[in-house]
Amino acid sequence: MSPAQRVESSIEGDRFAKQRAEIVDAAVSIVTEAGPQALTTRRLADAAGVTTMTIYSRFGGMESVSSAVFNVGFAQLTERLRAVEATGAAARDVLESCRAYRRFGVENPGLYSIMFERAIVLDPESTSSAAAESFDELVQRISRLVGADGGTATVHAHAYGLWALCHGLVNLETTGMGASKQVADTNTTFDTAVSTFIDGLVVFFDVDGADR
Repeated sequence: MSPAQRVESSIEGDRFAKQRAEIVDAAVSIVTEAGPQALTTRRLADAAGVTTMTIYSRFGGMESVSSAVFNVGFAQLTERLRAVEATGAAARDVLESCRAYRRFGVENPGLYSIMFERAIVLDPESTSSAAAESFDELVQRISRLVGADGGTATVHAHAYGLWALCHGLVNLETTGMGASKQVADTNTTFDTAVSTFIDGLVVFFDVDGADR
């Protein structure tokens, strides 16, 4: 390949990547504003200012676009979790991480639906590890709480259980199932449920100094 060809190839590669990013940004905006079911090829093409053929040439199909949105969602969730400052009070830090998780889900119900409910078809090969970094953030917080007494498998099991609890509560809240006369304050309900789980870890692992 000649120098000129290499330059042209690099420019085309940059253009390709830029256009893909713009299409994904448009897709995220549609999902955020109108929900997963609004993400159609025509609407996406109009929002991104491209033709439907461009979407297919850049992604191969809407499954790949949806998968990119899925990955963006988890990248944003991971950022939220990492932004939670460690205070040295390990139990408090776990609770704050869970609160950050809830805020993300409640503020982004469309993205959350794609991430956890698979509201639209995704490409499994490109999404298989997308949640790993988010989950690892929770694993690290619980590892700090339980210390050396928590083996890897045990910590992962408890992190998975806590994630499931948070997801269940957020899912009930975002779908309106958590709103009732009995559960009027979803903030308190969430904190109570998660704090009870954390209290169980503190007792189970006999953690000293796990102040909230």
